[in-house]
Amino acid sequence: MSGLEQYRGAAALLRREHPLVLNITNYVAMNLSANVLLAAGASPLMSFYTAEMEDIVPKCGAVVINIGCLDERIEECALKAAGIAGRLGIPWVLDPVGVGASRKRKEICLNLVRECHPWIIRANASEVVCLQALLGEGKEVDAGKGVDSATSGEEAVQAASSLARLSGAVVSMSGEKDLITDGKKTTRISGGRTVMREVTAMGCSASALTGAFAALCKDRTGAMDAACAAMAVMSAAGEAATSALPGTFVPAFIDSLRCIGCERFDRKALGLYLVTNRSASGGRDIVDIVLEAVKGGATMVQLREKDISTEEFIALGKRLKKALEGSGVPFVINDRVDVALECDACGVHIGQSDMPYEAARRLLGPDKIIGLSVENMQQVMEANALDVDYIGVSPVYATPTKTDTAAPFGLDGLREAVQKSIHPAVAIGGMNENTAAGVLQTGVDGIAVVSAIMGAPSPLEAARRLADLLQAAQRPQR
Repeated sequence: MSGLEQYRGAAALLRREHPLVLNITNYVAMNLSANVLLAAGASPLMSFYTAEMEDIVPKCGAVVINIGCLDERIEECALKAAGIAGRLGIPWVLDPVGVGASRKRKEICLNLVRECHPWIIRANASEVVCLQALLGEGKEVDAGKGVDSATSGEEAVQAASSLARLSGAVVSMSGEKDLITDGKKTTRISGGRTVMREVTAMGCSASALTGAFAALCKDRTGAMDAACAAMAVMSAAGEAATSALPGTFVPAFIDSLRCIGCERFDRKALGLYLVTNRSASGGRDIVDIVLEAVKGGATMVQLREKDISTEEFIALGKRLKKALEGSGVPFVINDRVDVALECDACGVHIGQSDMPYEAARRLLGPDKIIGLSVENMQQVMEANALDVDYIGVSPVYATPTKTDTAAPFGLDGLREAVQKSIHPAVAIGGMNENTAAGVLQTGVDGIAVVSAIMGAPSPLEAARRLADLLQAAQRPQR
């Protein structure tokens, strides 16, 4: 997902903090904005009642003001709420919908900017150009067709930078590539889908989400990152949505948004992911091999057993759980939800032909890890609509460990899967010291290793060498 990687931590933080976001927004956008905030993990509050602003605004993490359906009540409420937010240092976002459409809209927006000092102005290109001209030279500029943007190109880029300097706000300008600027530095966020232009209130919802991320800021210096995070998450959810038609896009978009930032464990644990294989162990004790590998740097363990009884599987799982206590290394059970429940594993890893994700989640509850193998690009996209914790891209290379898998992804396919998935990804199939370096350059979160550790004379040394490769891949280039 373009732009998401850098801001995935902010998306997870938003879910933990669950900030209350007051939206003084238009009637057309109200429902979608509320659902977008809920899906992202924030708590929406919609109100136009001026008399309660003194009580409500101080309780909010952020305020979003959208002038789309303008009337006297919204004008009064917006000025009141923005004034309180400005006085108390509460982040607030201005969406100057159709600012150039009427003198009244221009007057209200100028008053809000000059007197109440928004932290972020989120608008389309025409609105940015119009507001910049009003602030800078007092000119009246045509804002195009209603709330649609009729301006693009260098004029809009220059206007956004100028508006940021004139207003003191970060400007978040939507477009083919979203542009975020504080007047000094500029960031562009790509992604999303063209169908988003055919859905009413997507821009308004982006403003609401911007407010949610702004609520995480300690002061105005964080506004740039908040605006970038909001647009990266919006773009990623749009790109991940499984529908390209406007009527079915909205629910698919909300489903994808709901999955971003849901983290039940530290994704760094996927780095060196050991999958056990009894046939490669040479008769050695599985638990002993796992403990050696963990000492060498293995960060996560999947207990995979196909040829022992359920009773033996559970007993082995309980032994492994006890042995790993205090290590901080999560372990999951391959396929068997019943075994995972009985030995209280951290979760399960399921394949496409195993128990469906929804059933596994119902049985395991909301806190257990569930990983899902994907064998082609369609399954990668389908996984974006599921609240899985990670995907296993399988196989990257052909491997003797599993002979019933689909055609290998290869490095190009793996890179595409990583880019298209909203979930962390681990590479499965053919992972060893010779292939790891190239695989890690695709942006994948980790490698799932089987025989290269399980069959090694010294699992500790084998894991250590692979861990060194991981560390080298993650080291910043000078």
